[in-house]
Amino acid sequence: MAMEFRLPDIGEGVAEGEIVKWLVEDGDSVQEDQPIVEVMTDKATVEIPSPVTGVVRERKHPEGAVVPVDEVLVVFDTDEGASSKSESKSKPAAKEAPAKQEAPAQKSPAPAEQPQASGDSSSSDGSGERVEFKLPDIGEGVAEGEIVKWLVSAGDSVKEDQPLLEVMTDKATVEIPSPTSGTIEELKVDAGQTVPVGGVLVVIQSGSGGGSAKPASSPKASSGSSSSSAPTPQAAPSGNGASQTQTQTQTVQHTGRILAAPATRKLAREMGIDLQLVPGTGPRGRITKDDLDRFQRRSPSAVGHKAGGGAQTSAAPARPAPVSVAAVEPEREERVPFRGLRRKIAESMTRSMYTAVHFTYVDEVDVTELVEARAEAKAFAADQGVKLTYLPYIVKSVVAALKKFPIVNTSLDDAAGELVYKHYYHIGIATDTPNGLVVPVIKNADQKSLLEIAGEITDLATRARDGKLKVEELRGSTFTITNAGNIGGLFATPVINHPEVAIMGVHQIKERPVIKNGEIVKGKIMYLSISLDHRVVDGAVGAHFMNEVIARLENPGRLLLELR
Repeated sequence: MAMEFRLPDIGEGVAEGEIVKWLVEDGDSVQEDQPIVEVMTDKATVEIPSPVTGVVRERKHPEGAVVPVDEVLVVFDTDEGASSKSESKSKPAAKEAPAKQEAPAQKSPAPAEQPQASGDSSSSDGSGERVEFKLPDIGEGVAEGEIVKWLVSAGDSVKEDQPLLEVMTDKATVEIPSPTSGTIEELKVDAGQTVPVGGVLVVIQSGSGGGSAKPASSPKASSGSSSSSAPTPQAAPSGNGASQTQTQTQTVQHTGRILAAPATRKLAREMGIDLQLVPGTGPRGRITKDDLDRFQRRSPSAVGHKAGGGAQTSAAPARPAPVSVAAVEPEREERVPFRGLRRKIAESMTRSMYTAVHFTYVDEVDVTELVEARAEAKAFAADQGVKLTYLPYIVKSVVAALKKFPIVNTSLDDAAGELVYKHYYHIGIATDTPNGLVVPVIKNADQKSLLEIAGEITDLATRARDGKLKVEELRGSTFTITNAGNIGGLFATPVINHPEVAIMGVHQIKERPVIKNGEIVKGKIMYLSISLDHRVVDGAVGAHFMNEVIARLENPGRLLLELR
């Protein structure tokens, strides 16, 4: 029996996840609760276990694809007699049999994420009926897609689930598979056209072929980023090349239709560029992101104005155009996909910088007494099996200051227009890992002792570097601390972990001369920096908050009086 397993709800506020790595292959036998795929969200990378014992019939998405919650990830065969991986490889016909038996089910309404043919379609049983295949619903909020590349031509024989074409949306570039076996009768749209969801893509004569499909007209491309998979025409510097570009642009203007992907249109709006003024170098004059970049550099006076000279205004600051980096010495350069945790970090940092109004305050702390107090306590902590660092002292000092200035322990709900005060203290600790920065969270830090916090920091950091953190250990923070003290540097201006309104940077302790009681003595000095969302927290409040933290770090005995 076939079973469709969908991407589960893996975290509060998580709407989609990126396939980082498949841990199984088509044809593998799996046990219930066996990890089958690694999925990364904005909050964490998690392993998704199998819900059943059976055989993997088909993985629905490649690595690097972004999948909405509740979309089908994988199809299992759960029959008791399902073949193992080795059997399925030696008998490929056995793997295809279930799919052919279920083909007639395409007559009934299919889930939104499954490609659908029009109402007159039939199963691929050799009846030779004409199937009009329409652009399926390929993602939440996606209303249209641009045809990037056809992988087949008219007259080609195709098999069910064979990739037919690449379609680019605002969210991703994906391959669309054939709903049936047969022969391609007609391609209804050209590469470069934008097609609404439900628009007819191709007509297939079902059951009239498919035994030995002809090679695709172009090689199968990755379903990764749109910039890497979109065709890149060669723009010649000669007069002929310029004439061709001009002709393409005139064609677009004369027909009254501008060819550009949804993502390109959105970027043009943010840059304040009228697409009617931009020469397109893509297929049939399609405007690409590189065209916008070139237009911005060559015609800066036209940026920010609509056709006819009217000024275009926007409440939000325009984001910089993406930069196309040309290879200088391609034989000594390497290009790798920008995806996985690194891409999620980039998206999160960009969202924070373009949402929160960052303001950074820096002060220095004389931690001479703290260094001595920690040195005395290290042996006791070691006897308890705990490694005591300076971070637990900083966490406790921060919690005390948050209680005194609760505005720093809030978040701003922009959609609702509400300031959310948190009456709990979950402290995120930014942790450097081989795959990038993650932020595990110490929950209810106000209810834990220095040694409890120290032990939890060590445990979370170790499992973060090993990629073993649970989703719930990476969410819910109300304030974040990032510690670069063991690396070096004077101080930094960290980026806020949005939707929080503040993040504190902890820096290296250095021995410096200080003046105490009118005398110059050696002291241990450290810089602290705090970045604040200036929409919520005033600079004066931030300074008072830091004074509370500093007072406790300079007099660690005060923390003992406040512990409970």
